[in-house]
Amino acid sequence: MENIIEAINKNWSWSKVEAKRIVQVNQFGNIIFENSKNEYYRICPEELKVELIANSNESFATLLNNPVFLADWEMKVLVSDSISKLGALDENEVFCLKLPGVLGGEYSLDNVGKIILWELISLSGQIAFQTKDLPDGTEFKISVK
Repeated sequence: MENIIEAINKNWSWSKVEAKRIVQVNQFGNIIFENSKNEYYRICPEELKVELIANSNESFATLLNNPVFLADWEMKVLVSDSISKLGALDENEVFCLKLPGVLGGEYSLDNVGKIILWELISLSGQIAFQTKDLPDGTEFKISVK
């Protein structure tokens, strides 16, 4: 998981987050990580966002008992359908939306692929940085380094 922490800290640093420990990763490459202040953040690659989800161990434990959060986190139907169509994931691999939802990609099997987790986190952080200040409907080109 060390290379995942490096990918977060390099490609999401513009958002002023710093990962110290990976807490959970779901099958669509969403990551929950903890920083040095015991705050918990979630990176949602398909929505090109990182957000604070809990500001203490206690609030994180409460969140893990929230059925709405768990349903969103587990993505059970999409994961099951993706496995049926694309097969099981290999080590370090996750499912992803080929075109992120916020860029017009649909949560449908036609838009699902597989990718190595650190690549998804790196790529989504770069795209999020390049699009973060654009108003809705703006046309743009993405440059990946």
